[in-house]
Amino acid sequence: MFDATAELTLPLKFPRIIGLYAPCAQSGKSTVTAFLEVMGAERHLNVMNIKISAPIKEPLIRLGLCNEHIEGPLKEVPLKALGGKSPRQVMIELFKAGVEAYGPNWMADQAQTRIRKALAHGSVVVVDDVRTEEDYLMLRSFGADAQVWRVERPGLNRPTGAAVTESLLEQKMFDRYIANDGSLEVLGMRVRAALAVGGGSAPVRHVGAA
Repeated sequence: MFDATAELTLPLKFPRIIGLYAPCAQSGKSTVTAFLEVMGAERHLNVMNIKISAPIKEPLIRLGLCNEHIEGPLKEVPLKALGGKSPRQVMIELFKAGVEAYGPNWMADQAQTRIRKALAHGSVVVVDDVRTEEDYLMLRSFGADAQVWRVERPGLNRPTGAAVTESLLEQKMFDRYIANDGSLEVLGMRVRAALAVGGGSAPVRHVGAA
């Protein structure tokens, strides 16, 4: 942990890529992304959010499904528009079809291509859905240009079962640790502190339950 208030006056330094991982859904990754976009805009930086899972979510968005169906509590609810399947089932099927067509790393590989294009145009990239070993290694392949942050909201129950897509990277090293255990103002201060030159939390490895 670190004292965010002590680092508010330090200059900020954006890495070229920030990946966000959380052991549980609803931990605050989207909110951290929003703070990064605002802080980047203050410095005239184009912060682009690139989702690794875009290839399996965008088809559902084009069908008119809302965020609650795709990333929220309604993703388990069968829908007539999906032939009686739930959004989660359809996304799993799309993922498996991609694996058959392109190999097991297909989503990370496609994200890597989109990240390279964004970097070539001078953007700062935020990837707010880092979940798997393939995702993690893809970001680490960018070397010092990329950081991977761990966002945790204490008190959430970690998912279990064969279909779990969270909590898969608990043995990995992270460049920053963001604790979402207070108000939005406190979270914003912690994001700012994580960007502060010479500030932020030290790299940390989390093993098992926090």
